[in-house]
Amino acid sequence: MSDNHTGKQIEFAARALKMPAIRRCWAELAERARTDNWTHEQYLAAILDRQVSEREANGTVLRISGARFPAVKTLEDFNFDHLPGDGAQETSPGVLTEIPHPWAAPTVASVGLVRWRCAGFGCGRGGRVAGRNRRRV
Repeated sequence: MSDNHTGKQIEFAARALKMPAIRRCWAELAERARTDNWTHEQYLAAILDRQVSEREANGTVLRISGARFPAVKTLEDFNFDHLPGDGAQETSPGVLTEIPHPWAAPTVASVGLVRWRCAGFGCGRGGRVAGRNRRRV
């Protein structure tokens, strides 16, 4: 195994470069590299690969938790009794009904003009999107 001074240098450099995976696994991979007769390049590639894969996994978890999504919802948890309808149409799990979107159909504001409703948040234009008023052809 490496001498104590070299180990402390690696620990310090990994901490300074903010590479926690290298700090945790360098000794284990160094021992494996010695037993399997890895080249310096193979050892470097293995240790960097470990750091990159851990950083990608942690980044994904942090982005998902930082997004603050609401509770996880699945189709199995959905209550189909609360769907709007006149009661004549029977809706059961697994059968999807077509639900019209408010921005899918244009509303006629005046003769020759079509106004599209805003689908985004915070447009602040009273239901209109800038540049979306067009003449009908």
